Amino acid sequence: MRLCLFILLIILAPFNSFAQKESLVIHFDFDKAEINAKASAELLHFIEANITTNNMIELYGHTDSKGSSAYNFALSQRRINAVKKYLIENGFPKNLIQKENAFGKTKLLLIDDEDEAKGEINRRVEILFTLNSTVKKEIIENEKPERTIKEIIEDTATKKGSTIIFKNMQFVGGRHQILENSLPQLTELLSALKANPKLKIAIEGHICCLPGNNDGLDFETNTPDLSMRRAKAIYEYLIYEGIKANRLQYKGLGHSVPIYPYPEKDENEKTTNRRVEIKIIDK
Repeated sequence: MRLCLFILLIILAPFNSFAQKESLVIHFDFDKAEINAKASAELLHFIEANITTNNMIELYGHTDSKGSSAYNFALSQRRINAVKKYLIENGFPKNLIQKENAFGKTKLLLIDDEDEAKGEINRRVEILFTLNSTVKKEIIENEKPERTIKEIIEDTATKKGSTIIFKNMQFVGGRHQILENSLPQLTELLSALKANPKLKIAIEGHICCLPGNNDGLDFETNTPDLSMRRAKAIYEYLIYEGIKANRLQYKGLGHSVPIYPYPEKDENEKTTNRRVEIKIIDK
């Protein structure tokens, strides 16, 4: 009952319409709404992967901070229109484009974007979509079984200072709400902590797609500390489930320790950098 209540608190939030959704982010050149070569390749790959799945998609347009609000709202809509036109002209069904919304410069991922290169992270259209059940089933069936978090922690090779990557720890885009499909891993971690009372851990959050040591903007709090907020969400879950605070630490590392260097080349590199790690403090 307590677990169900916690799930309601962290998942069934005002933005739970985003739950279960995947995303592709298309970036634009400064003050442009044309599809560049990199965006073209990404969109063609997206069309090839999704054209037969009947996935409904949503388009959200954004700009950097330069220019007036009115100009940027119009620019973000033009960027949506460009992506929509490209998708349809290359075979993506028009009827699957369910929703579109132009945000202008109201949802910056990087607040300090005066440098034109840095500003690319804000000049974007987000494509949100849901993997249908058939695709999910095929992915699950083709995955090789992996050791549980509990098994990794109890392995004698895992010592003080060892780091464990939560491969399937996912959050709502731009927010610290934990997605429902991440709960099995949280339950595994909770089980390991309960089974090993001497175990102490640090929860470390990481993000992708930003230059330098920058952290992402959390849309829920409007503060540039997304990686910390995500680590804290896991910390709060464990506290709620009865783990003592003196066994836990949390911190956000932003983009300071990427596995792949910025700018990430593809969605796989982005997903790999956008992660949560558990560091063993004592066991």
